[in-house]
Amino acid sequence: MIVYGKQILGYLLQRHAEKIRKVILQKEIDKSLFKHILNLNIPIERIDFKAAQALAKGGNHQGCLVEIFPLEQSDFATIKTFSSVLVLGGVSDTHNIGAIFRSAYALGFEAIILTEIVSFSYEGAVKTSSGAIFDLPFVIVKDGLSVAHELKMAGFCFNAAGLHGQELTLDFVASLPPKIALFMGSEGEGLRKRLIAKMDNCVTISLRNLVDSLNVSVAAAILMDRIQNGRKQQQ
Repeated sequence: MIVYGKQILGYLLQRHAEKIRKVILQKEIDKSLFKHILNLNIPIERIDFKAAQALAKGGNHQGCLVEIFPLEQSDFATIKTFSSVLVLGGVSDTHNIGAIFRSAYALGFEAIILTEIVSFSYEGAVKTSSGAIFDLPFVIVKDGLSVAHELKMAGFCFNAAGLHGQELTLDFVASLPPKIALFMGSEGEGLRKRLIAKMDNCVTISLRNLVDSLNVSVAAAILMDRIQNGRKQQQ
């Protein structure tokens, strides 16, 4: 798998050097960084601009590309032992998924489950999450209903984001059970009705000015932050 960009290279070298198979350079890099790569015994390959463009599929590689070992999904059984899980139902936009991974990791959510998606770009998710996907357990499960069943059996309280519902006040969050699953639907249609029927609560964000809706990555960040703040009140 090929990912690219100076930020990703730096992130991987700092936190996940063991995941790097090879560093591919089209330009010169900082001497200390180059020495660090050598000290880690990571192979370095030099290529020309045309080859770099081909590997990055036209993306802005900044002269730095990294071949990494395949990303490993977490075990669903492990995720069921956590207390805060984000479930993305039908969310397919790579930029949204990457932004959600960054927010979830930053805010302390413990895992992400992606379900009811046709395809998933690992390379795109690494890039758009700025590497956060390496630090947050995730799993891809095709059937959303099976996800709901497994999480419910594990004792999770289901909260679905929607245009209408309960505002996530501190007191409301503090009243919820210890294990919380936040469900976010696709960018266009939201959660499917068959999943909505399984929810314990529909939660919303009060908007001060009229817009159709918030971007799913923005809404997810706001709701996760409110859940985490409400949990602080429980402690």
